[in-house]
Amino acid sequence: MLIWIFTITLMLKDFVWASPAMDGWVILLRLISAVIFIVGAVIAVWNAWAVLRSGRRKLAKVWSVVTAISCLVLLYVALVFHLVGFTANY
Repeated sequence: MLIWIFTITLMLKDFVWASPAMDGWVILLRLISAVIFIVGAVIAVWNAWAVLRSGRRKLAKVWSVVTAISCLVLLYVALVFHLVGFTANY
């Protein structure tokens, strides 16, 4: 996420950075983001499922569910704001 903030800050500071020359960089960021957000959400949901089936304390179970929900919300935000994809529409 920090690399996105850095890139957007550069694009807003100087519009030369928002030119078609940056399309390759934006596409690369979107592809990396797709992998990170999707894999992170899958791992978090799997972890919640594993913890819920184990004999751990209630706090661990609640925390794993909260973590899974937060990863799914991050994935949703990434999809809504087009941080995931194969184009350079910005």
